[in-house]
Amino acid sequence: MGLLFITTLVVVLQNAAQPSESLSVTNYGTKQISMMRHGEKYATNRPCYAWEDVQPKYHGMTHIRGINDKVGSFIFDVDAPVFVYLAVDSRYPYIHGIAFENTHDKFMLGGCHSRTPFHIYRSKKALGPGKVVVKFNASRMTGVLVRDARLVQPAAELKIAPLSSTHAELSMVRDGEKFSTNRACYTMTNIPPRFYGLTHVRLLNDEKSISFQINVPAIIYVAIDSRYPNILPSTFVFTGEKIVHAGCHSPTDFPVYSQKFAPGNVAITLKKLRMLAVFVEPIVDNTFKSGIY
Repeated sequence: MGLLFITTLVVVLQNAAQPSESLSVTNYGTKQISMMRHGEKYATNRPCYAWEDVQPKYHGMTHIRGINDKVGSFIFDVDAPVFVYLAVDSRYPYIHGIAFENTHDKFMLGGCHSRTPFHIYRSKKALGPGKVVVKFNASRMTGVLVRDARLVQPAAELKIAPLSSTHAELSMVRDGEKFSTNRACYTMTNIPPRFYGLTHVRLLNDEKSISFQINVPAIIYVAIDSRYPNILPSTFVFTGEKIVHAGCHSPTDFPVYSQKFAPGNVAITLKKLRMLAVFVEPIVDNTFKSGIY
């Protein structure tokens, strides 16, 4: 009897540990389903409009691609509860009422479109399973994303704000990532896998001081120009790794240093201006990642 109970308990626990089936979006008509990432096509009828500066927590979400200007009911079905995210054109008033809350994050719409901030709103409640309807009472350029609500753990989501530099932008570390906000053709390449997918705090080409707030413990990585003496604070430790500053810049090694920070203010002060890149890795990382880049 005891052996039977233990065997049954083990089977029940094993079954409970099995992951649920992945999210499926259906009945979306002439819309298209894709994966949110940097360079993702924005609209079915705008071949060269693309999403840029997609932060890691949004990378891998389901993108329901519609036409450029949406009006009326935007309808699709889901087989699991989801949170709906709207990337809303910052040039026009918000029209979706109290059902959505401002995340204070943003994407940039780019490609052949002039770079324009799109503020991200999230449904306050999980929607579905079943039919999901997003109402557009006026014509708007808006991105629609969904995220499986079963995977969301808000307490572990990294938030970075406010940024000391008005020119700073948040994006994701990847091969070909834009290096500086004020150098359109400078990029980073030869990214060690451990840094790929981290949040990139994109700065001006030359910086002397950086400060921002984080809400969870994190490792701050700084990649700094190897052509000059290292002037980072002594609390930063060399990781033994490097990235390469490239694009229209001659390939240059940028060794990577790191320091752990508690939640709160992150401040880095240098003695002189330097070209550098800043990456943020939450130490408690339960944020959603697709595993596909």
